[in-house]
Amino acid sequence: ARMFGIDCEMVMTEDGFELARISVVNEAHETVYDKLVKPIKPVVNYNTKFSGITEAMLKDVKRTLKDVQKDLQQMMTSKDILVG
Repeated sequence: ARMFGIDCEMVMTEDGFELARISVVNEAHETVYDKLVKPIKPVVNYNTKFSGITEAMLKDVKRTLKDVQKDLQQMMTSKDILVG
């Protein structure tokens, strides 16, 4: 089984926290996935101090949470270990 580490950056939307960036590294500490994600609801606080995410960064982003889930399902198998 392979092992992956995952980090998620969140922003505050009208419905609470939503994913804005996801990064995945492999066992060799290589970044294998690093994508910005468009929140479903309007953002009310980018939490830039903690997330590093700004309004400008997300302005033209089209990737959704469903897109990310599909990408990760294609990248990983049920035998892989995901640490987050």
